[in-house]
Amino acid sequence: MHFIVNREQVLNPLSRVNTVVDRNPTIPILSHVLLEPVEEGIKLTGSNIEIEISEIISDIEVHDPQPVAFPGLTVQDFCRRLPERCGLKFEVVDGKMYIDKIESKSDGSDFQTEQNADDNSKNAGHSTQSKLVLQTLSQEPADSDFPKLDAGGWDIQFTIGRSDLHNLILRTQHAMGADNVRYYLNAMLFEIGENELRTISTDGHRMAMSETAVVTGLNETTHRAIVPRKTVLDLSKLLSDLSSQIEIELNASHIRVSTKYVSFTSKLLEGQYPDWRGAIPVNLSSVFRGDREELVSIFQRVNILGARDKKPLGATLEVDGGVLRVYARSTSSALQEIDETMDVEQDGESLKFQANCRYLLDIFEAMPDCSRVEFNLRNAQTACLIKFPHNKSSSFLVMLLKDR
Repeated sequence: MHFIVNREQVLNPLSRVNTVVDRNPTIPILSHVLLEPVEEGIKLTGSNIEIEISEIISDIEVHDPQPVAFPGLTVQDFCRRLPERCGLKFEVVDGKMYIDKIESKSDGSDFQTEQNADDNSKNAGHSTQSKLVLQTLSQEPADSDFPKLDAGGWDIQFTIGRSDLHNLILRTQHAMGADNVRYYLNAMLFEIGENELRTISTDGHRMAMSETAVVTGLNETTHRAIVPRKTVLDLSKLLSDLSSQIEIELNASHIRVSTKYVSFTSKLLEGQYPDWRGAIPVNLSSVFRGDREELVSIFQRVNILGARDKKPLGATLEVDGGVLRVYARSTSSALQEIDETMDVEQDGESLKFQANCRYLLDIFEAMPDCSRVEFNLRNAQTACLIKFPHNKSSSFLVMLLKDR
């Protein structure tokens, strides 16, 4: 098998596919990327058994097509260090993959054809020659062992705008647990209704919720899927590179997010996600509203003490007479204090409460398109519900800290 591509044509898809490839896997095949000739060109697939990403690179003429698995991360590192706009000739012979750099034309146009490259290389003494030789794993049907996910059929299928899905994830991913013993908290809940998609995440101390309108065809039923943390983070990175409409497919055990050329498939977690609606306290009232950018600046400065201690920092928020005061003290032995004030729109009575500084900052930074922030509380002992008046599709809950 052999074919020619330009560097950028293969580097970006390979980088996306390699997101799930492990450099030091316990199973050797998991460090490889599967290359399959398809009608449109070639298809690259990476997998770690739990997550699979595949992408088609179109408009490539493949000679003597045959599937093969190659060390994807090595090829990615090699391509990244080559000059921009150079060509690459891939050739697989007797179980080995040969990758040769092909110089672009002197007039700056696309790289030379395969025949011209072979002819001119004999006279191009000044050109830098680069070649990578790799051992591959044959993927002929008789000995194929690449771990493709068998998702089965899909129960739910609908399309959604790329930015709509990406925003849902960006607004809620910060509240996922990282290493919680309740494994389902190290995840994000996708809640699909007839006309909306909602994402919810919580680590038991805070919760983030966001929704968007979309036609799902569920006919007044609700489907819930618990998506693992790594899947969410990898999907967020992938969505930032895409631009087209997204198709979402789900069944009881898998989720697939795809475009015409890119497919992202992951296993779902089993279990019962917490009743997030029941966790929101009742009888909350608006206490104050403030400028989001100013709050970001204040809490970034306040959080300096927590960053230096490498511990969560509890900040005290005190609102009185239309002024919000935010102050904190370092938990280390050295006495360090910080005190900030800003004007706010106060609705209720004066109130003082404590909250995790990093949690509040995560919320403010997750909503960059909003100018105002609203704090809703019942008292200083339960929880604070944070909303954004100009975006009613997202809300955030933070458990308050006890007085120390």
